Amino acid sequence: MERKLVGKIDMKKGINKLSLALKVPDEQFETNIYTLELVPASKKSSIADELKRLETMRPDMDWFSKMDYGAMFHWTSETMPREGDAKPYKEAVSNFC
Repeated sequence: MERKLVGKIDMKKGINKLSLALKVPDEQFETNIYTLELVPASKKSSIADELKRLETMRPDMDWFSKMDYGAMFHWTSETMPREGDAKPYKEAVSNFC
């Protein structure tokens, strides 16, 4: 789930201290903040355009959500075989079966 907090924060040149306060119900809860991105207001329009462009490129994953089972294989440039020499990333992905 993504939450967007949009607003203006006046900052001065140099180091600025930023605090985050959450209003929560009395019962205990746990929250994780993964990222906090601050961008100049002058970039707001170009960022909105880029997000629209990226949304048009997003694949339709409805079919995957309806599956009973699934599998995921995560390949990175650091993926290594159990035995033998490491292959270049593109070759390893191409030879995966």
